Amino acid sequence: MIANLRGRLRQILIQDIGERSHGAWTPSPGAVYPALSALQDEGLIDEEKVEGRRVFSLTEAGRGYVDVRSEEIGAVFAGFSQEQAEEVEDLRHLMMGVGAAAMQVIAAGEAEQARQILNRARRELFSVLAADDEES
Repeated sequence: MIANLRGRLRQILIQDIGERSHGAWTPSPGAVYPALSALQDEGLIDEEKVEGRRVFSLTEAGRGYVDVRSEEIGAVFAGFSQEQAEEVEDLRHLMMGVGAAAMQVIAAGEAEQARQILNRARRELFSVLAADDEES
């Protein structure tokens, strides 16, 4: 029963992040556990094994960190609007479509052509960031 509860709590944490970001990011356990390890390395959380499962809790330092930075921590998701989440989802679908098209081109025996197109697209996307840096 305790193991099921812990699994459910992890699922709730992941779902909560997804809801707070309006679906823009729903982390996998593979994303959650490295973050927990980093917090542990900083002495903000402790880990113990209970029935073979990892259980995390705030340390005294962790509680102090949260108390001092409660506004900052609460504002983490303030930048995620529903509109931004929809834009991220739209871009996600476009990227998946590009990936599917690339796989079809590769399957047709034109891997080099797909590689050239994808490299051009990657460079063009990075040029957007470079242009932003030049304007700053």
